[in-house]
Amino acid sequence: MISDSLRIPKRIHQTWRDQNVSGHSPAAERSQESWIRNHPDWEYRLWTDDELEPFVDEHYPWFMPTWRRLNLNIKRIDAVRYCWLHKLGGMYADLDFVALKSVEPLLADIDVGSYRSREAEKKSWSFAGNAWMASVPGHPIWIKMLEHIRDYPEPDEDDMFSILRHTGPMGLGTVIEAFLQDNDSLSISVFNSSLIGNENEPPVEYAYHARTQQWGDDWQGSNKVKAKRSLVRRVRDRILNG
Repeated sequence: MISDSLRIPKRIHQTWRDQNVSGHSPAAERSQESWIRNHPDWEYRLWTDDELEPFVDEHYPWFMPTWRRLNLNIKRIDAVRYCWLHKLGGMYADLDFVALKSVEPLLADIDVGSYRSREAEKKSWSFAGNAWMASVPGHPIWIKMLEHIRDYPEPDEDDMFSILRHTGPMGLGTVIEAFLQDNDSLSISVFNSSLIGNENEPPVEYAYHARTQQWGDDWQGSNKVKAKRSLVRRVRDRILNG
């Protein structure tokens, strides 16, 4: 029986700014419904924006200085999902990740699960997708990931790849690879893209990422603000210097 070998708690985490997931994207309601329908005996929790910082502050106060200095909201949303998995365990899925059937068969006898996109496989990236993850509570990989976020030398400019390497799947992939060098007996599985992967990459068996979330808008908006401030500084300097 799968349940007998399932160490990961039957708990699903998703997050959105409020309880109105229809305001997210056309895929959001389908995503939420798919996880609940395919895992009927799992507890479901939709976390809202106003619950994120209090959770981190209560359970990971040592991480709060890092949390406050993160310059993009997407980085905080990346970070808090590692906190949920460490403290509570269960399964996390972005609101544009759709379950085709129960993923319980994949989770039997493992402690941590992630996935590798087709692009990451082709390019041999250090990559462990954080749009879908599963874990037992208290697994040390999540503390290692929070430490990576804390210690990462943030660049002055935020290009997309720096975000992926800091709080996202490239950072997580690097942390997992380093962790497994010294702890290869611990059961961490990074599934290939035919099991869990991106939509329209070869047919996916269990769940796919529709990739409709616009976290890039957060990044682009930040850079637009920086560009505007830079222009204002140049105009001001030109006036002051004649």
